[in-house]
Amino acid sequence: MSISELLEKSKHLPTESGCYLMKSASGKVIYVGKAKNLRSRVSSYFQSGVKNAKTQVLVGHIRDLDFVITENEVEALVLENNLIKEHSPKYNIRLKDDRSYPYVLVDMSEAF
Repeated sequence: MSISELLEKSKHLPTESGCYLMKSASGKVIYVGKAKNLRSRVSSYFQSGVKNAKTQVLVGHIRDLDFVITENEVEALVLENNLIKEHSPKYNIRLKDDRSYPYVLVDMSEAF
């Protein structure tokens, strides 16, 4: 698909939250993202305007896209994390050890 065809396709996406998968000409997933509003977020990639260098290169390689609707933003965040681990997309930033960040609670009332 051309950029104009991708823009047209993105304009018909739902406005719910979810994840989107950008694919190369070979069908390989090259980027996974999440959005509160899929239509708005995905169409922003294909509209003219200032984009950083990484995004310009990414858009140049996108030939198709898929999406998954989620119940809420938290579910989209979890799904995005799982999809990145599953597909290892070229344009997603990955942690060196391929693990998630741990959460630590620091209770300031406790002695050090």
